[in-house]
Amino acid sequence: MHQSEFALKDHNFLLETLVEGSLTEHSSSKQHCLENRLINQIKCFKPIRKFFSLSGLNSFLKENPEILEHPHAGIAGYICYEGDMEFILYEEIKKISNVNINSEINTESEIYKQSLKKIPQNHFTVKSFNRNEYIRKIQECQKYIEEGDIYQANISEKISWSEELSNDDIEKLYENLKAENPAPYSALINYSNYAILSSSPESFLKIYPKNHKDKENVEDKNGEIGVPLHAYDWVIESNPIKGTADLTKKNELLISEKEKAEHIMIIDLIRNDLSRISKTSSVKVSEFMEIKKFKNLFHLVSKVSSILNEDSFLEISSKNISSKLKTTNKSPNFSSIPDLEKIFSATFPGGSITGTPKIRAMEIIKELEGIKRGPYTGSIGYFKFHEGGEFNIIIRSLVYDKNKQELSFHSGAGITSGSNPEDEFKEIELKAEKVYESLGSNLFQIYSSKEPYSDCI
Repeated sequence: MHQSEFALKDHNFLLETLVEGSLTEHSSSKQHCLENRLINQIKCFKPIRKFFSLSGLNSFLKENPEILEHPHAGIAGYICYEGDMEFILYEEIKKISNVNINSEINTESEIYKQSLKKIPQNHFTVKSFNRNEYIRKIQECQKYIEEGDIYQANISEKISWSEELSNDDIEKLYENLKAENPAPYSALINYSNYAILSSSPESFLKIYPKNHKDKENVEDKNGEIGVPLHAYDWVIESNPIKGTADLTKKNELLISEKEKAEHIMIIDLIRNDLSRISKTSSVKVSEFMEIKKFKNLFHLVSKVSSILNEDSFLEISSKNISSKLKTTNKSPNFSSIPDLEKIFSATFPGGSITGTPKIRAMEIIKELEGIKRGPYTGSIGYFKFHEGGEFNIIIRSLVYDKNKQELSFHSGAGITSGSNPEDEFKEIELKAEKVYESLGSNLFQIYSSKEPYSDCI
């Protein structure tokens, strides 16, 4: 079953997520801080097959149901904003928990900064990443809003430069990125032709069985571990981020009507997306516009969740599945697993990085940005068939094209009718600055942010 055309060493995948409850909480202000991080490292073993579509994965699972006999089997990979994807089916995906102490990370960061090769400023491509060009796009977007096409859209800018990086450089750069910009959904994909280095603060989707923590594994008489398929309700959860402020400007998030209105619109969009694949009346907002503190920024974050409906499962023939994986309850759907194709069709891309209404916002984004986003605002993640999984949103991330020797980065902001163009540009500067500090470079010397403001329309 194992394919020989690709090797695990050429498909290194690492997703690092904060374990629930490991954030330091301040109940009085509902702030969270990433201190002494307890993280899950998701590591993958024994690749079986590569997939470029979720429909292809579904067809393969139906034809090869014996894969579900492996209690730790699942997929891991990424999907680009435009829908291109690459997922690998693994026989074994494991969580390895450890504690990352900030003081240790910072020490490593300083050592790495000293050894990091400085990137010459003349290598940077700054053609599109400048104040006046971005403000022009904001004003164009606001025209669409005034005309009733959309309520908001996330408009981003890309900066890229030429640089030759070895695999060792990429891994060191990822460690430094995490140290300078620690985030709860970091990830590294380092394949033969490209690499994605993500320090994302945002969760796109979590999918897991309800009460899974109480009934995590079932041990049979032979001591083997298995989890009943579709034995419980499955929860789908999204944690949108909308609203960003510097650590010195927390109060701006508390009083900004623009930020609150934008956040509420995105929550409504996500509730609508989830309702397409969820049981009636199961969509809930359990956390609403909480201010969460990260190392470098404050964010407004909410939690929206629901229970998957019966139409959101993939039916797998049980004829070749051993009895240890079959549920003992009376449900006829013991051979079903969540259908990722249906789930992603209903929810992807995340509303926080598109806008609302989503489809029209995406059309306007394509027109104004003028280039493909690629991995940016796509998603990296994993899904274990018996236990569930999670997917981030690829923001605060670097992409390295090994063939072109190009390293690139996007930064974006949500635009509404009440947006102040200069403030929005400052927001993308703020987000970008924290990532580029990991490169040992001064962002304000890299692109033309200090051009004089002028009305572009």
